Amino acid sequence: MSPVPLPSLTRRSTIGAALAAVAVLAGCEAVDGTGEASGADPTTTGPPATGSTATDPGDPGTDATADVEVDDALVDEVSTQIDARLALVTAVSDRSPWLARPLAPMAHTHEAHRRQLPAGEPAPVPEVPRDAAAQWAQLRRQEAALVRALGGAAEDARSGTLARLFASMSAGTAAHLAALPEQPPSRRGGAT
Repeated sequence: MSPVPLPSLTRRSTIGAALAAVAVLAGCEAVDGTGEASGADPTTTGPPATGSTATDPGDPGTDATADVEVDDALVDEVSTQIDARLALVTAVSDRSPWLARPLAPMAHTHEAHRRQLPAGEPAPVPEVPRDAAAQWAQLRRQEAALVRALGGAAEDARSGTLARLFASMSAGTAAHLAALPEQPPSRRGGAT
């Protein structure tokens, strides 16, 4: 299986990623030292975001129960996906310890995102290739898939607050993905 080419890092994408990272870090700082959100519960219905498909449970035509069920299912799905990506980052770092340092910001972001959601079952340890380049390619593909999944969850969320949370998570993950070099660092610190 040949690796899927990912877009190269341009000046414009770097600036966009940096701005997204600032926004995400501001959002991630909403978590207090106990791991609890310091603001509103992200699974409750808040005011809809501009252009959002979120609904207002006070409207007579809204089925609030269905909205909550949709959002609950999205939270479960996103939690599972973030757990799986965190397990992959950890597995790659364990198999190739020299990759742990460049992957630490991504792991930290996944941990912060995970603390925003209810606890679930731990993800199984994924199989990772022996070759560092193959590990790196697998990780980049999976992180890109997570960015897309989080963006889709943001679009599907009925709660404006939840939609904003998922969008922020997508932006943060995208920023870390954009910052990763195309090739993994070598054991000596340079690109392979």
